[in-house]
Amino acid sequence: MSYDFNAELFVRDKEKIERKIDEFQGRRTQREEWMEQNLSSLFREILETKSWYLITKEVSLFEKYYEGRNDNRKEDIKSGYKGFMKGINVHLLYDENLDDWVLFKKPKIDTKSLPSHSNFISVTFTLRKPYISQDDEEFYVIDNPICKDKVFKVPLVRPSSWKGNLRFAALKGFEEDIFDEKINEANWKEERAVLVRLFGNEKDKMSSYIDELISKCISCVFG
Repeated sequence: MSYDFNAELFVRDKEKIERKIDEFQGRRTQREEWMEQNLSSLFREILETKSWYLITKEVSLFEKYYEGRNDNRKEDIKSGYKGFMKGINVHLLYDENLDDWVLFKKPKIDTKSLPSHSNFISVTFTLRKPYISQDDEEFYVIDNPICKDKVFKVPLVRPSSWKGNLRFAALKGFEEDIFDEKINEANWKEERAVLVRLFGNEKDKMSSYIDELISKCISCVFG
């Protein structure tokens, strides 16, 4: 006999959620704030799982149901979810869950097992403003969920994003060195090759840009 957890959840909690939504008697402008305060408290009562990720999946079930029926209560679900997340100390939640995963906090890399001249760089930093990303998960209560690791469901920045940002920063440094005359006719090929060794072959637009930069700036300074 198969067991559908989502179907069981839907039957168990749908009536409770709709009764709570129907309790609202205020103005339209007050609806979102009311749902944030009252519907979120119901979510805390009926959602038994301790995993915040599974909780969001359960709430998503109801949001998608009302969306499929073109029912405005989908916005009420989103407001309730917003209030629910405001009441969670996400930092403590992640710290607690990651205590058993030391690799995330203090990774230990044995460079002896890597090719010669390999290095491992670890950088700790604090964001100056909230980071915005987008996950590729379609079944979610909000339209733009933060990008998360597939296994542990913790927020992450994709490696391809790091590579692109680091390549851009390195290119800006390459430009500055040309303008400061640290890169000249004698060494520009080697300096350009460093970027290729670090980040891979240049794409067409970047290659054309660097060609033009070298042609104009170096020939202007040393021509």
